[in-house]
Amino acid sequence: MKKKGKELVNTGPYAIVRNPLYIGNIIIAAGLSVLSKLIWFTPFVMLYFFSLYHVVVLYEEKKLSERWEDDYLAYFNEVPRWMPRPRNLHHFKTNGFKWIQALRSEIPSLIYILFGIFIFVLKEILSNMK
Repeated sequence: MKKKGKELVNTGPYAIVRNPLYIGNIIIAAGLSVLSKLIWFTPFVMLYFFSLYHVVVLYEEKKLSERWEDDYLAYFNEVPRWMPRPRNLHHFKTNGFKWIQALRSEIPSLIYILFGIFIFVLKEILSNMK
């Protein structure tokens, strides 16, 4: 396995939940569903993305536990996978967390989100032209 990072990231948003980017993407997808005025479809969108990310997370957890062993096991046992626990909020520390690096890794997601918003705006403009 190729080693990308030199240390296990457990600060910043990763101190309160193990998959903050996936959770954010699920919320964004649900928001786009609501924005499209397909509110009835929102639960299906959330279920689809949650199911997809859950499979990805199970694979990633296996690889992380192989790579980081006891460090990951401690993190796994302390920080929840999907639902942040209010008692973990005091662990939210940004020292050592690289926000710029995290945001750069999400550029493809941002492009998809902006494209989705563009489509909805275009749809609204075209529907008002009738």
